[in-house]
Amino acid sequence: MFAIPENLEIIVRITATLIIGIPLLIIIRRFICNTLSKKINKHVNLLVGKGIFYTGLALIATMVLKDLGFELTALLGAAGIAGIAIGFAAQTTISNLISGIFLLIECPFTVGDTIAYSEVNGIIESIDLLSTKIKTFNGKLIRVPNEIFIKNVVTNNTYYKNRRISFSITIKESQSSSEVISLLTNTLNQCNDCLSTPAPIIFLNKVTYFGVNYTAQMWAPTNKVITAGRSMTELLKNTLERNNIKIIHISHIT
Repeated sequence: MFAIPENLEIIVRITATLIIGIPLLIIIRRFICNTLSKKINKHVNLLVGKGIFYTGLALIATMVLKDLGFELTALLGAAGIAGIAIGFAAQTTISNLISGIFLLIECPFTVGDTIAYSEVNGIIESIDLLSTKIKTFNGKLIRVPNEIFIKNVVTNNTYYKNRRISFSITIKESQSSSEVISLLTNTLNQCNDCLSTPAPIIFLNKVTYFGVNYTAQMWAPTNKVITAGRSMTELLKNTLERNNIKIIHISHIT
């Protein structure tokens, strides 16, 4: 099964395969990755680079083993049997690996995005082949198997550049709804962190025994949603109080 090289020709061929093959493989991988870097995201690019490198190493190893006299058919058969056994023993790992590849290709979120899944809320720190790591807003690290993201609904709060902010405002009925809507509209237009287009919207939502409820909606850049929401809550409160309108409840609902 194994034959020790008996002539210089085989030694030279193996040496040339290693000396030329490995540097050439590195150059090819680097060239392809640099070419694709502007067309695909960095995680998929990294995956492609690893795939090219390990496939090339496998080809080089096959050539060297063939020159050394190994019976590749027998080796492939043994590798196939071992692969089946390992596959049954590592189904979860394989599932997460495949899910990781799909995440990198589909790209529903990237590093730096803020996501929400079940009770998990945080910022994506890394997307690896087996798991995704999330940093929560209270400074904890959560590792989520990739299979979870493929099988469940995940909300990406920062996927789009703009987001809508909504407020629920309940006041005592003391003025006409048109006057209140006009007053609140003027207040919303004072928001420095909000967008003028789409324009803010305010409408009468419902009238209850306790008071009149209005809904206010505006749009802001995604990276300013939190500051805009806080500043508008304070601004709405001050405006209503200044106009002697009794506030029952104000909440930032989005």
